[in-house]
Amino acid sequence: EAETQPKSEAPTEAETQPKSEAPTEAETQPKTEAPTEPESQPPSESQNETSNRDQGMPKLDIRDFNPESIQAAGIKDQNFARAIYDSIMADPSNFLDGNTLEKNNFSTVVELLKSYTGTIYASNKDITDIEGISVLKSCAKWDISYNHIVDIRPLSISNAVIESEVTPDEQTYYGIFGRSMEVNVYGNPIRKYPLWVGGRFNLQPLLTDNVVKLDDEVLKYVVDGTDSFAGTYTVPLSFYAGNDHVNIREDSIKIREMDGSSTGTQVSAKGGKIESLELSNILGSGKLFITLGAANDSRMNWFVITDSGFDDVQSNASTISWRIPFEIKMYTKVEKGTVHTDHRISLIKTGQDDGKPKGGAKYVLYRKQGDSFAPETDIIIGSYMTDEDGKIEVEGLAVGDYYFLEVSPPSGYDKNPAPTAFSVRDGELKINGKSGNKIDTGALQGVQELVDGSFVQGGDGTDNIDLEIIPPQGGDLDSLTLKWTAGNHNGTAGKMTYIVGSGESADPSIVYVPHRSAAEAAAEAKLAEAR
Repeated sequence: EAETQPKSEAPTEAETQPKSEAPTEAETQPKTEAPTEPESQPPSESQNETSNRDQGMPKLDIRDFNPESIQAAGIKDQNFARAIYDSIMADPSNFLDGNTLEKNNFSTVVELLKSYTGTIYASNKDITDIEGISVLKSCAKWDISYNHIVDIRPLSISNAVIESEVTPDEQTYYGIFGRSMEVNVYGNPIRKYPLWVGGRFNLQPLLTDNVVKLDDEVLKYVVDGTDSFAGTYTVPLSFYAGNDHVNIREDSIKIREMDGSSTGTQVSAKGGKIESLELSNILGSGKLFITLGAANDSRMNWFVITDSGFDDVQSNASTISWRIPFEIKMYTKVEKGTVHTDHRISLIKTGQDDGKPKGGAKYVLYRKQGDSFAPETDIIIGSYMTDEDGKIEVEGLAVGDYYFLEVSPPSGYDKNPAPTAFSVRDGELKINGKSGNKIDTGALQGVQELVDGSFVQGGDGTDNIDLEIIPPQGGDLDSLTLKWTAGNHNGTAGKMTYIVGSGESADPSIVYVPHRSAAEAAAEAKLAEAR
């Protein structure tokens, strides 16, 4: 300070003092009447900052606090960051040491989150990931229930495997002095959890008392048609305590119908650190569920306040149990067999003058090779003469486009130069079903696809087959035959034929029906019965 003062021309008293005596501060000041420079200068920036902080002015601007800055602070999930932001904005005064959002001493958003002592309301927010949650160490409560969180290992701030490895600082990381943090994770499909959480932590409700319901598994299988068929399914059990597979209690593995009754399904592996469960003797579609529970050595552990006055903590634990609902969808195949169409074509020659049939007209039958009529290059099927009734009949024609060309007229008439064209088309049978012609069974049987048919789900009364019979122009259905296997419910293989027309048969597998639509209806009913 003395160096910044102006020097007077005359030496001061202090300057004439012998150097052996240390001058006092007062003695070194110039004796001018004008005020010193420090008294007349404005306060420095550092002095302003100190003054403002003492008055409780903000250090972290509230405009810098938003969901994006929360994500930058380590909260990975966007929906979780938004829920945290909304919770703090709704309760902006609940921070340690008297801080608020408006008046605080925080230098970063991380410091702000660590200091928040209110409740985080994050239930039903479509959250899938809680990475970074440990930064919210001082909250009174986290409610992250009813989301899609599979892995709650980010709760842990300790790498401990046994209690003695948890440090004293880790034991009191969460919560504040004399108060545990309450955490609700219920309603999430949890498959992975920490062995030790650390911190003053209170899990409510306990996972022991509330079964973790996992997402539904849908298992599909296509029946192979053999008499001894019994479906076998592999259900994955990807449960982890820490980084190790959960030890499943043998007595906890049960399979039930949805109404709780037992089922004939058998379990091929029981208990231990199993990665999958094989279910066998499944004979039909239906809804089941598996119950499983973790053994004691796979418990989730944490610390909780026992004496709030002295901030004493002791360990607490909870085993976890699961319920895996799954639906069996067993499909059978309905495929088109052979569709045989008999083609019979007739030509009748008549006189233009009297309209009467004329015999003795000679024709050549051609099969077209292109779009136009080209007798020089088209295929000759044969030569034909009209009989006394003026008729030519041809059988056994293949599918294609044809034409008759007159080469010699009947006596007393001129030759007709125009070709008489026609087309031969086969009848069609279409098999339509709700499940379609392509089924993906995953690792069980892969993708199965029918070229001309449909899968039908057993046990589903609405998944019926719709037969669509399309005869060629001028034709109609003659007969329809169904064949079926014995199936997997002690059925009997057999076949049934429906003949359109009038008649009687001593064979019960042959039935006469009056018309095509009656044959379709009878066949569809038989398909439903057979499956």
